[in-house]
Amino acid sequence: MRHGMIAVAALLALGACENGGDYSGIDMAAEEDAIVVTGSRVAREGYMAEAPSIGGVADEGERDEADAPQDPQADSFLAYRYNYGLEAPADAVRPLVQSHQTACESAGPRVCQIVTSTINEASADRVSARLMIRAQPDWLAQFRAGLEADAENAGGSITSSSQAVEDLTRPILDTQARLDAQVTLRERLLGLLERQGASVEELIRVERELARVNGDIESATAQLRAMRARVSMSTADLDYRSEVRAISHTTVNPVAEAFRDFAGIVLGGLAVVIRLIAALIPWLILIIPAVVLVTLWRQRVNRRKAAEKSEA
Repeated sequence: MRHGMIAVAALLALGACENGGDYSGIDMAAEEDAIVVTGSRVAREGYMAEAPSIGGVADEGERDEADAPQDPQADSFLAYRYNYGLEAPADAVRPLVQSHQTACESAGPRVCQIVTSTINEASADRVSARLMIRAQPDWLAQFRAGLEADAENAGGSITSSSQAVEDLTRPILDTQARLDAQVTLRERLLGLLERQGASVEELIRVERELARVNGDIESATAQLRAMRARVSMSTADLDYRSEVRAISHTTVNPVAEAFRDFAGIVLGGLAVVIRLIAALIPWLILIIPAVVLVTLWRQRVNRRKAAEKSEA
């Protein structure tokens, strides 16, 4: 049982090499004389012969091909992104966006895909839109070449343009190497399951590790597929804006609204005064008699003081 546990632990240690680029541990293990599996000794040379060949160990023909000089761009995986700002008359923004959207849809989803399409009309003179597409590089190159002509035909122009490149070479190669290592490990685990004489505990451990490896393979495959899709199709982000005019309906509109609201503002102020008077009338009924009484009392006091002074 102890020997079986050692064999499984040695196999699981191979899974730690997920970068797929370092197989020195396997080469060193190949130089040993034997491996213990479920209490029996099996020649390591036979075990290595039965196991699938590792991607890092190639035959002589493959080594010669690998040593041959290669184009440095052959293994480059670049994702391109283009940004454009277009300006056109307000009434031409929507047709311009729709023409570009139609061109992408006509090419088909395998060639061009619409990621985002929005149009905002704050007023008749303030229109903005955004169109983001993902397309094959050849088709997108033709599309970008015709953007300036499309803007001029709509009475506008291209106000800004930029290009960004994301190098995905290392992430793709690292993910591919990790995937190859996991696939090799899975084949070795399957080989262990097929061997005779393994205990139930060892089989459970191997199957558990096999489930983990399968999960890692699926995750790496999905990541690799997503990164390769970004490389195979470039992205273009188009931002549309309406032209700003010195005198337009939007600039004159506040003055027209002020004249239109003049009568309403005057009548509204008069209504406030009327409401104020109506609120003061109940208080005047109490205030006026009080003022009269205070005035009469003060007059009487003043007459009394005057009489006292005359007598003195």
